Amino acid sequence: MSIIKVENKYGQRLNCIEDDEITLSIQKKGAHDVRTLDFVLDVLANIDCPVVLDIGANIGNHTLAFSIGAEKVYAFEAAPSIYKLLEKNVADNGMTNVFISNVALSDSAREAKIFVQMDGNLGGSRLCKEESNNYAEERTFLVRGDDFVHTHGIENIDLMKIDVEGHEKQVLEGLKESIEANRPIIIMEYLNPQDDLLDGLKLERYKLFAILDNYEKSKWKGVIGRVKRWRYKNEHERRLELFPFNALTAARADDVLLVPEEKLNVIPAKYFTPHHAIR
Repeated sequence: MSIIKVENKYGQRLNCIEDDEITLSIQKKGAHDVRTLDFVLDVLANIDCPVVLDIGANIGNHTLAFSIGAEKVYAFEAAPSIYKLLEKNVADNGMTNVFISNVALSDSAREAKIFVQMDGNLGGSRLCKEESNNYAEERTFLVRGDDFVHTHGIENIDLMKIDVEGHEKQVLEGLKESIEANRPIIIMEYLNPQDDLLDGLKLERYKLFAILDNYEKSKWKGVIGRVKRWRYKNEHERRLELFPFNALTAARADDVLLVPEEKLNVIPAKYFTPHHAIR
């Protein structure tokens, strides 16, 4: 794998794998998952001294961006080979508010295999192997999330980003006490609407949103709607938008947002669909 230096839209330089999906996205758009990054930075701007957990940090695309708006970022990357790039990216950019760990957060502590995807998408690395893909096997350690929080004296958690390729349920279970105590905003990958991940969550007084974008076609009905959408696209910059979570939006969304009711006010109104905007 060839390593190249790429500068993101925030002026940070990352060591990346040449031709990897994340690298190509940074080169084309200024950052990978750029609309989510801009959204999170807008949210963090409304929180005093925010603390973020980046669970599934990969090479640090999200970690470095979060460090701009957070007082502290705790980043977790399970694969040793990817962690080395994360470590170098944090060091090269002088991120003194970022604390990185070469472990996977889970619901129990144990040693495990992790399968690093080798076909152009390091972000697809996972603890469960998919036989149809090209993976390199590595060894890693799983740590119960609440144990890590207690051991490292993390007293406050404002936001969690979880991107762990199918290990989300175990991460949430392992952080149950921390979530109940801190009531963080949670942004999480949600690739399989058929699983029971969200049904199994018992989060009191949380609002659930599907993360789409403001050009989402389902907002615009019929011929007139298509015309209005065309005009809207010419007049408005594309950005992330939050839709009420239901069967329709779940099928379209790759990510979901969970927000405690008492913290809805930190989400800028521009990100809600008009009939759900907070005024």
